[in-house]
Amino acid sequence: MSELDKKYRFTILKDKETTTYGVIATYDGKYWTEISDSDGPGSWTSEFWGDDIEKAKISDPKYCKKPTDLTYEGSRYVEKLSKATLIPVRIQRRIIYEKIEDINVI
Repeated sequence: MSELDKKYRFTILKDKETTTYGVIATYDGKYWTEISDSDGPGSWTSEFWGDDIEKAKISDPKYCKKPTDLTYEGSRYVEKLSKATLIPVRIQRRIIYEKIEDINVI
């Protein structure tokens, strides 16, 4: 029993699991990643090769048939993406909402 279990009571309110299927682009052990700030008039998007698969851009395989489909024709990223390969992925996420009660207060 952990120290937290000795001090608190945890009651599961909701336990939800989701599965997503898609494709990600990979090249030389790195993953195509996209970060963006889409709030307001100064919004921006940056795309690059990253080390963290959790931040990789996941695309719908119905629309993304080749790595260059991840950008638009004439983009500065076309050359980089043309060297990549798409790999199919399945992402499973589990979210547990728990109510936490302090045992010493009860």
